[in-house]
Amino acid sequence: MAAAWAHLTEHVPDRALVGSPAILAYLHDVLQLRRPNGLPLKWRMVLRWYRVATFPLLHGGWSPRRRCLQPPMTTQHALTSWTLSQFSTAVDRELFSVGSPTGAHEGKSRPETSRSDQRPARAA
Repeated sequence: MAAAWAHLTEHVPDRALVGSPAILAYLHDVLQLRRPNGLPLKWRMVLRWYRVATFPLLHGGWSPRRRCLQPPMTTQHALTSWTLSQFSTAVDRELFSVGSPTGAHEGKSRPETSRSDQRPARAA
């Protein structure tokens, strides 16, 4: 377990994300998460994940004692691990889709080799 933690902290430093713009930016820019239809995430979708899919979020809200609005908060490690735990083939409805980084396809419409190119020809 210690080796896994060391590996995780080496590649993904844990930082707090405070406020909905910072959380949405991390989900969109770093994890490349999108709505199932491919459009950008909205904050209300994140709040739905919080309610129904155990999204790791300190909700924030109005503090009457301090008389101020507390921003929502989470961490990079919490979001990354939650995202990885959501990949399952036993789910009927997807929570999100994953985009590809800009420039990943650079004008290619399909991979260079496909399975059909690698299959031997059938005998007639």
